[in-house]
Amino acid sequence: PVPREIVVIIDRSVIIPAMTELIAQSLLQALNSNSSQESSHLTLERNELPSSSIGQNLKKWNDDLESELLRGAFSTKKFEDEKSSFVSSAIKKSADTLHSLILNVVDPTIVSDAGGGTTECESDEEAERSSWAVATSTAGDLLVGMPCDNLSLLAELLRAAGLFMRWFGQVIQPSFESSDANDNHFSNNPTTRLKCRGMLLLYCKILEMETPTIESPDIPRFSSICLFRATYGNDDLTVSARKTVVESIDGCVFLVNALTKRDQPIPRLFSVLRNVHHLVSTVPASAALMDKAID
Repeated sequence: PVPREIVVIIDRSVIIPAMTELIAQSLLQALNSNSSQESSHLTLERNELPSSSIGQNLKKWNDDLESELLRGAFSTKKFEDEKSSFVSSAIKKSADTLHSLILNVVDPTIVSDAGGGTTECESDEEAERSSWAVATSTAGDLLVGMPCDNLSLLAELLRAAGLFMRWFGQVIQPSFESSDANDNHFSNNPTTRLKCRGMLLLYCKILEMETPTIESPDIPRFSSICLFRATYGNDDLTVSARKTVVESIDGCVFLVNALTKRDQPIPRLFSVLRNVHHLVSTVPASAALMDKAID
């Protein structure tokens, strides 16, 4: 059973499958408004969004995991005999639930069932279609008209997405590294939905948005971090995401627009700069595209 308090327990010497599942289960618990009910159905209605409850639990999960990542508390070990079970269903489930909630907060009309609640997409292909529909329909004034509780929730959801991709890339994937470069153990990569074309476009569009007040959470910065984590790495999924940002969704234009905005917080500016530097260094063609966007 998952403990009621959202706690990330760290094994200082090695990450084991049970530890990995605990982190994923803790995220699942934080994402569900009623942790006593074991159900894949999420009760997120337009007028009764339990954003405060989920947001508070999610903030605790984010703070715990971020603290451990910053302190370098994780270490990895190769598990030759446990590769198939190491990436548990809980990891995939938590990532898919996170993806679904992000879409629902941005546009509850897209990912919904007949009863008005929210259900996760059954396949990654369906998730990509939903992500693209949300991203392409999202208006530039999205954040300005969003209730305060939902702003806080969206900020924590995007923060969690960035941390999840970072944790998976820095801790989990190295445990699956093989001497055979063609040996791919991630045909069902848990971060697939967070790195799909629609989500990449959504991250880019949020980059350009204005927050309602100075006190509002810096959602564009968290979106910038998601964009970086979605494109930072050398596995096939991440390389494909990086190519998509540069070649398919005008990501370089979005980044230049975000970079040249006035009166934005310094942490956000540094985050956008990190994206620019990363793309220029890994995809040389992006430099010319950025120069063109400036002109």
